[in-house]
Parts: sequence; structure tokens; C-alpha cells
Amino acid sequence: GPADCDPLLLSSYRPELQGILANMIMLTTIEQSYALPPGSTVHLVCDNEAATKIVRKIVQSRRFVLDPQQTDVDILLEIQGEFLLSQIKYEVIWIRSHQDDHEAVASLPFLARLNVDCDRRAKLYLRNNRDILPPPVVLSQERWGAICRGQKVTSQLKQVIYENYTAPASRAYLLKRFAWTDLCLPWVNWRSMHYSKSKLTMPRNTFVSKILYDKLPVAERLHFFDSSESPVCRSCNTSVETQQHLFQCSFKESRRQRLRSWSKHLKVLLTTGHTSRIIMDVIDGNVCAYLRLPPRPCLWQHGPGNRTVYAATQRAVAAQSLIG
Repeated sequence: GPADCDPLLLSSYRPELQGILANMIMLTTIEQSYALPPGSTVHLVCDNEAATKIVRKIVQSRRFVLDPQQTDVDILLEIQGEFLLSQIKYEVIWIRSHQDDHEAVASLPFLARLNVDCDRRAKLYLRNNRDILPPPVVLSQERWGAICRGQKVTSQLKQVIYENYTAPASRAYLLKRFAWTDLCLPWVNWRSMHYSKSKLTMPRNTFVSKILYDKLPVAERLHFFDSSESPVCRSCNTSVETQQHLFQCSFKESRRQRLRSWSKHLKVLLTTGHTSRIIMDVIDGNVCAYLRLPPRPCLWQHGPGNRTVYAATQRAVAAQSLIG
């Protein structure tokens, strides 16, 4: 199916549904043109399990009711419309994707080989048509649609509308709060930050947000609200306890605690993070510099390694330096 929105924001679910819809439109046309006998059986094969489940529900009952708030309901309504126009009996089959990663293509069953070939053709098409996006279209069965910034909204409608409504105020706040310029905003990977924070529990998410916006209840902040509170750090008793000082206090026990804590988290990253040694060296170097900890005596990655990863890492370091 056509990638009718930004490919960077597109999951595999919608293109799979579009592919199924395209096949059903073609089959309905063939049925009407060549007078196929009613009840002819067609197998719809798909390697996206979620798409397979919802389409199977649609074709198993002509009275199935779709939830208007579910993701990509516009395509699902079109699929249901094509199904209701047709007398074809559809059987929906799920097949495991990327089987060629573990077995030779020649040894795979026919449907698996067909799936591998379709994946190859789809990737080739998208690679050659990366910059060509069709205009957003309100489909016949959905009757109305929301278009935002030239793209159709097909999921999380309330969130998208709210974020775009508050975008000017949020933008102004960020520029003022962090003394950024307009050039700084695109350097932040907002999508990755949203994904990371959405995985946290609410208390942890609140704590992370306070760190991001310099709102931790450190002594300086408590003194701002209550003058009877001392703003001085209770560990070193020499400096004002700002949020930055909290992570950089020169008191020996504070440094030892930071070192123990970072070593513990580093071990978790190394054992469960499944990330590149190049990236780990960069993360470790930047965190140690911020926490005023001694650098590691030797790096995990001794050479440049994968050039693509190395170049991307250097760009990330430059962007981090720009935004602070």
C-alpha cells in the first residue's frame, strides 16, 4: 500500500492494511468484470499479526462493528466496505515475517517465499520513491478526516490536536527556559524522548521531568520558597546546592556515591542494553565528565568500528553540545 504519511512516523501496520485493501479492490473489480461465481474463496496472506486479526474479524461477520477511535480506522472502514460489496469468501492467513533471516529462501514454503519477495519489492519501491508522498485523502467510507500540517491523522487524534494547539506556547517556553534558538529545537529527538518516558511508571516519569526542567527540590529551590531553609549544600557546606551541584558536589562521599550509582547503571546498560560499544563509550565519557568522575582507563571500542554508527554518534555528541 502507499505510504500516505511521513515514513519516519509510520508503523508497518498501516501499509499492511493498505496492501490488503488494494488487493480487495482489485479482486472486487475482477469479480464484477468476469462474473465470478458467488462464494469463490480467496486467501489473504499477511505477515503483520495485528492486521491479520482485525481483518479476520471483519470478513468473518458482515455485522462486525468497528471502533471509530481505533488506529487506522479509515483503512479498516474501506476494507469493510469492499468486503460488503463482494460475494467472495475471504480466508485471512498470518505468516511469520523475515523467515529468510534463518533459512535459505529456496527451502521455504511457497507462501513464505512470496512474502520474502513482496518485502523485497516494497523496500525497493520505497527506496526509489522516498520523497514522493501522495496528498492526504478522506476516503469514501470514513466520510470525514483530520488533516494536520499536510498529513492525515490516523491515530491518537486527541493527542495530536492538543499538541498542535499548545505547540506555540510550548515552543516559546522551551526557548525561554533553556535559552535556546529556533535552530536548537530540531536537534532534540522528541519522539525518542516521548517513547522513553512513556515506558516509565508515573512516579519515575515525574522525577525524570523534574530533572529535565530543573525542578528538583534542591536546597536553593527550597530556600526560594522558604527563606528559613538554608541554600547551602549539606554535604560540602561550601556551595549553594543547585541541581547541577547535586550531581557535581566535590565532597568525597558524594563522589563515591555517584561513582557507585553510575557503575551500577552502566552494568545494566552493558548487559541488557544491546547497544554498540561506540555508543557506550560516548555515553560513559559524557556522563563521567558531567558527574566529575575520572574517565575510564581504557575504552570498550579501540577502533572506529562501524563507520555509520561512529558518524551518527559524533553528530549526536555535536547536537548535545549545542543544546547543553
